[in-house]
Amino acid sequence: MVGATGPVAKKVGAAGLAQTNVCDKVHTRTTKSLAPERRRQAAIGDGMARRDSNMESRHHNLKTRQRRERHGYPDNLSLRVHRALSWRYRAEQETDADSRFIFLWIAFNAAYATEIDDREGLSEQSTFNAFLENLQSLDSNHRLNKLVWDAYPDAIRVLLDNSYVFSCLWDHHKGQKSEDQWKQSFESAKKAANHALAQQDTPRLLAIVLSRIYTLRNQIVHGGATWNSSVNRDQVRDCVNFMGELVPAVIEIMMDGPNTLWGKRVIRWYGMTYAVRKLAVGSIPGMQYPFGFLPDLVSFQFNLHRFEGRV
Repeated sequence: MVGATGPVAKKVGAAGLAQTNVCDKVHTRTTKSLAPERRRQAAIGDGMARRDSNMESRHHNLKTRQRRERHGYPDNLSLRVHRALSWRYRAEQETDADSRFIFLWIAFNAAYATEIDDREGLSEQSTFNAFLENLQSLDSNHRLNKLVWDAYPDAIRVLLDNSYVFSCLWDHHKGQKSEDQWKQSFESAKKAANHALAQQDTPRLLAIVLSRIYTLRNQIVHGGATWNSSVNRDQVRDCVNFMGELVPAVIEIMMDGPNTLWGKRVIRWYGMTYAVRKLAVGSIPGMQYPFGFLPDLVSFQFNLHRFEGRV
């Protein structure tokens, strides 16, 4: 009321003050009720920021070392390390847990760089177990032991007890195993894991854990899970944290042992593996070429070597 004076002005002023006090009280109650949630979100954000900062710093250190040493690496190591670092760096840029998990698995697979035969459980494949044994034998700083036994023992036990990341359960749902068969397999797997835990057998336990993580990877990649699903949030979160520490440890250990035979490179080119192309350039004496194009791969082979050094 413009120009009001006297009792009218006092009445309006008192009403306005009372309304202001009510609004302040509501705002105060609302702020107090939101405070715990805001503090929780802020703590989560700070934790993620610190983790991302540590990951970025560690990537920088590993990449700097790789650039300094790569000219002395054999071919079967150089490309593995380069690719693994590139995918780990991509994982660092991702804030979505599902996406980060996928990129971290690609980084690990780039380091392993060997075909995974889905007809046999990952933890039972001899080449995979040999890879982990090599890592353990070269791990003079006990990075893998610290990761398994000190940093993530609880998360690992929860993962091992979770039937939803056990491949035989999904074989049952696909009609490939009976209910009794998958349950028996699950109990046997838990016994094997408990034995590895009791013996502190790091390579064996890692093989079992990674086979469960591989099952989660298959669920997501093959469309067997919903993006950002509340059902698998705990598994994805724990696997992201674990793989985020495991991948750089694996890369670092591999760089510590450059002269170790890490296995054959698997490089796809128009459906042909590197091993097939080695045959194509005459690595076997007396090799007969039934197709005229095979000798033409000789020039490609040399160009490939030069290209891989600069990727």
